[in-house]
Amino acid sequence: MRRAESHDTGTGPHRAGPGVPLSPSLLVARLPASAVDALIGAFAAWQGLALACVALEASFGTLVLLSPLAVCGLALPLWTRPWDAEVGNDAPAAPVAGGLVGLALAVAAAAAYTDGQLGLFWTAMGVLPLLAVLVAPRQPLAAGPPPDLSAGPLDWAALVATGAAAAALTLWIKQTDPDDGFYLTVAIGHLQNPGLALLSFDTVHGDTTVPIQQVLYRSETFEVFVAWVAKLSGYDPRSAYWLGVPAFFAACSALAHWVVARAFAPRLAWLATPVGFAVLCLWGDGKDAIGKYGFCRLYQGKSVFVTVMAPLVLYAGYRFVTAPSRRSWARLMLVQLAATVFTTTALVMAPLAAGLTVLAGLERRRPDVAAAGLASSGPTLVVLVWMAIELRRAGGLVEDGHMEAITTSLGAYHGGLALLGLGLAAFALRMQAQPGGVFLARYGVASVLVVLNGATPAMLGSNVAELLNWRSFWSVPLAPILAVAVAGGLGAGVAAVRERTAPHLAVAAVAAGLAYAFWQGPSAIDGRGVGRDWMAWKVSHALMQEADRIVALTSPDDVVAAPPILGQYVILRPVRPKVVGVWYRWTASLRRHWGKDESDQRIRVVKYARGHDKGPPPLADLDAQCVRVLVTDRAVRRRPNGTAGLDGLGFVRRNGRAYDVWVRERADLPAFCAPP
Repeated sequence: MRRAESHDTGTGPHRAGPGVPLSPSLLVARLPASAVDALIGAFAAWQGLALACVALEASFGTLVLLSPLAVCGLALPLWTRPWDAEVGNDAPAAPVAGGLVGLALAVAAAAAYTDGQLGLFWTAMGVLPLLAVLVAPRQPLAAGPPPDLSAGPLDWAALVATGAAAAALTLWIKQTDPDDGFYLTVAIGHLQNPGLALLSFDTVHGDTTVPIQQVLYRSETFEVFVAWVAKLSGYDPRSAYWLGVPAFFAACSALAHWVVARAFAPRLAWLATPVGFAVLCLWGDGKDAIGKYGFCRLYQGKSVFVTVMAPLVLYAGYRFVTAPSRRSWARLMLVQLAATVFTTTALVMAPLAAGLTVLAGLERRRPDVAAAGLASSGPTLVVLVWMAIELRRAGGLVEDGHMEAITTSLGAYHGGLALLGLGLAAFALRMQAQPGGVFLARYGVASVLVVLNGATPAMLGSNVAELLNWRSFWSVPLAPILAVAVAGGLGAGVAAVRERTAPHLAVAAVAAGLAYAFWQGPSAIDGRGVGRDWMAWKVSHALMQEADRIVALTSPDDVVAAPPILGQYVILRPVRPKVVGVWYRWTASLRRHWGKDESDQRIRVVKYARGHDKGPPPLADLDAQCVRVLVTDRAVRRRPNGTAGLDGLGFVRRNGRAYDVWVRERADLPAFCAPP
């Protein structure tokens, strides 16, 4: 791999020539690009440190003491120097892309004819591969002048305004999610038990002798990061989880979209940044569309991956394939490792996303660059293999998500428009001599070949984990690309007015139509289950109040059985009782610890409380689980024999607002239930 030449000639407004001291304005101009590399370096260092603690069975307290080492990752831009516009080989590229066209079309045709759900992707399959014919072959991969990643006044205005709007919107929107019963309790549990081995114990059921629900989660350290923030700031972990940390990453989303746009189209980055914000607000086709993992749910690590980290992998990959060097390779390697902080899905999706950029930059005369690009996934794949070994020792995945329609992530309405934007971006940038046009043309081909045809998602869903059949689309960060396409179209419109050229006018018309059609679709921030409540926790206040009344009846040694949605709220507090179970899949995942009989017993109790079990109360199971407070759906009492025998166990009904609450004295519990 040939080291790229540093292009810092001092000719531009934001470049310092040799021997010229850095002015304050130059430092300010370099700050956004430097902040991106600092973010990558800090979270890569955090992940390395946290995984070392997990492997060595060190505690959260130890991690807190060692955390200044992770902060050192903020110094990464002092070495990577992201403001330097590195110039790779700008000779015409060998026409590897032409071969990819035929392969992409073959895969596309086969997939379209064998899966009826892929009708949405006909546009991508039929049109995107043609980009390689019309735009990419025998063109320099890094066409035009090297991008200047220094931020001008318009860039700063866009970054500040968009980042502030994104943070404010995240603090205003309220969408609850059942997975918080696990994610948030990880943060709370580590704050309460700082001496226990990191990510080794269960935080849901209230018994720290129980192992973590799924060993795969031992590589996801985002919730531990939330606990670290709460520990150092003195913030309530729930406020850190739902408010502080999401607002920070919302602001980072503007930075991520800006740096992608600045690399591809420097003159358009200031416009693409707010457009990217709008795209995430509008992309709301169903509960698992791209926009639903934007500002609605940035309190969850998987949303941070979709909104911030996946675009940064695209940026790092582009910087590497267009100007390969040790610095750009390190950035690509570290951003993949940093992405695994936020979700276990990134163990597969981050290398896949990086691989797409390497495939887009593939050239026959540069096999060493392709090999080095693929090797950048090495540390992430090591973590994946480690988790696979631990998972196999634990008996495998008991619950691996669920299959969904192939259109789930992209959306039945917005998906086709986003794919059209992927094609439009390449044309718009090439027409305006922006540096990213050729790369995006090849990237469109690579994306269709590997992911957007649906074959790879279906294969991963069938053979690795079911949820990958729709999460695989996360590896193609279409939101910032779509923003570049719209901004490029608007730029073409300006050129059409100035130069009176029909091609520019045509591209501008398509971009305007694309933007209008996208705006007309279902919105992510106005969809079902999305409310407004400024600076409020992302919870149902009615359920939180009901849970407060239940917790007031208990002590930490008591056991509560409740419907899952209410049980989730019972456990979201620092002082709480034990619970029989919450969601069935969480209990089923612990069969390796409890065994099948006890796990099934716990599930029966929760099903009865929820009203899913139509028979009489499981009296023996209630005693076996030492249940002192039983909360049942009102429908249970209305059924014949729905509560028969509860009084014989000492339960007395108390009126709750939405549920029946049954309480018995501790003296009525079986003798083996007495605390040691």
